[in-house]
Amino acid sequence: MTEAKASFFKTGGTLDPQAPSYVERPADTLLYNTIVAGEYCYVLTARQMGKSSLMARTAARLRSKGVSVAMIDISKFGITNLTADQWYYTLVNSLVNQFRQHLDLPNWWNERAALSTVQRFNDFIEYVLLPGTPGRLVVCVDEIDTTLSLAFSDDFFATVRAFYNMRATDADFKRLTFVLLGVAAPADLIKDRTRTPFNIGRAVPLGELSRADAGPLAQGLNQAFPGHGEQLLSRIFHWTAGHPYLTQKLWVEITQQPQITWSDQPMAAAASRLGTSGLVAAATGVVTSPAGRAVLSRIGRVLGRVGGWMARTAYSGLDRTLRCFGKAGNTAADKLFAAVVSVGGKIGSLAAPVV
Repeated sequence: MTEAKASFFKTGGTLDPQAPSYVERPADTLLYNTIVAGEYCYVLTARQMGKSSLMARTAARLRSKGVSVAMIDISKFGITNLTADQWYYTLVNSLVNQFRQHLDLPNWWNERAALSTVQRFNDFIEYVLLPGTPGRLVVCVDEIDTTLSLAFSDDFFATVRAFYNMRATDADFKRLTFVLLGVAAPADLIKDRTRTPFNIGRAVPLGELSRADAGPLAQGLNQAFPGHGEQLLSRIFHWTAGHPYLTQKLWVEITQQPQITWSDQPMAAAASRLGTSGLVAAATGVVTSPAGRAVLSRIGRVLGRVGGWMARTAYSGLDRTLRCFGKAGNTAADKLFAAVVSVGGKIGSLAAPVV
């Protein structure tokens, strides 16, 4: 791939807010406007759908308007042998650094050792962060699904809900907005059914790329293959139905063809190479959904594009995995169903059997 092509195409990871290959979707406008209106919100969907890129671009827009924004990737905190004290200290330390607070955090934290870690987090927000930061504050918490296996995660989401409710009695909290991103559902966030569920905030749906909005992609393809950008993009969408990761991945496959012809054959070959790996990547996502049978059908349609023995083998493996989860009575079955939903799209013809 030439240097010009490599600078345009990127698969995996968060796109730079100014990346030429970024495609705006309705979620861009909705997320920005929701935050500007001061509403708590969440973007909860499968992996590889562009959540982090969406948030990075939105954060850049907010900062250009004078809004203070912290972007916290809590997957960096770790989950192995992590105590609640360590987790909350790491979170507060991230907020201190990103909001540039002048605070001797080790001493401040240790002086309040008699308090619970949740109360220390609450006190930091109420008595340090809000008084010490003028104007609007937005806290974006990404990869929230990494908390769901932690015994103390319910307390965190309950505290976020409490911050929202404090707006009724303390106007200062109206300056603070939380944005949650990850592979989960609101009902998953507070697992203890005896507690009030996480019932605040506005959902921001993040769908697949639409062909109508994908002009930047055609421009990039046209730079790489003059005169063929629109045609190539239409064929790519035929195979990926606009799934963000698979669309970018197929771009790269196509641009690596040394002598490509403008027919379905190279597209089909590239789609076959990435088909199974794309499904595996998407299946690492975790989000709760009751629509398992519909998702299986969509998986089957994707695998129909892969074709032949590969499709049967890959589907059989997923089918066995899902059946094992189901027999174990594990809610991970629902989670895995929904994790692959975005890969299904509308791009195939193979009808999957119903589990």
